[in-house]
Amino acid sequence: MNNYQLSVKKYPVYKDSGIEWLGDVPEHWEVRKAKTICSHIRDGTHGSFSRVDIGYPLLSVRNIVNSKFIFLDDDSFISEEDYKTISKSLKIKEGDLQLAVVGATMGKEIVK
Repeated sequence: MNNYQLSVKKYPVYKDSGIEWLGDVPEHWEVRKAKTICSHIRDGTHGSFSRVDIGYPLLSVRNIVNSKFIFLDDDSFISEEDYKTISKSLKIKEGDLQLAVVGATMGKEIVK
């Protein structure tokens, strides 16, 4: 098993988070509802998209490794029409926060 060291910025003062498993957090952190600090909250794509042999790759959280999208040998492909439908309704920009709420993402292997 590989051991990875996480580099975390140190803050001058910490406080108890009130959550046992979390422990201390930087003193200036506060609890706020996501809707008060996010300009747009969306829950992703919906619907079933037919798979095709040649088309646009349909990527998911499993394609993210070390903060980069990678292509996998068994990726599915969708038609150009389905791709345009998805991309019209979901524009992701640099700096956007994305959360995976479905799927096995805990303990995901980090590839160096």
